Amino acid sequence: MAYVDGDTTRFKDKNGTTVSLRYLGIDTPESTAAFEPWGKAASAYTENALSTAKKVVLEAEAPGQTDSNERYLGWVWYQAQDDSWHLLNLELILFCYTKDKADSDSIYGDLATSIGTIVGKTGRRVWGEHDP
Repeated sequence: MAYVDGDTTRFKDKNGTTVSLRYLGIDTPESTAAFEPWGKAASAYTENALSTAKKVVLEAEAPGQTDSNERYLGWVWYQAQDDSWHLLNLELILFCYTKDKADSDSIYGDLATSIGTIVGKTGRRVWGEHDP
C-alpha cells in the first residue's frame, strides 16, 4: 500500500496491479501539496489503521466508478488485530478527522450523516480545535 493522504490510498490487487482509491463520504483536510489543519493527523490515522490491519476489503458502490482524477471510489473496511472489522471512512468521521461528505443515497450516507451530526457538536479536531 502507498498512503497518499487521509482519504486516498494506492492498493495492490491480487494480480499486483496498483489501484488508487478515493474514499467515499469524506474529504479529509489536505496534507500533501497544501497543508490544512488536521490533514497530517488524518493521514497518519489512515496509515496506522491500514498498516496494522490483518485484512483490508474495498467496497464499491458502483463497480468501476472513478473521480475526475481517475481514482476509484469506495469504502475501506479493515480487520484490526483484535479481529474486529472497521469501516475506515466512518471512523475518520467519528474521530473528527473529517466532516461527513456522504450523499444521502449512498450505502452508508445516512449513517455518515448521523455520526457527523453527533460529533460535530463536540468541537473536536476539524470541528474547531486548533491543530497542534
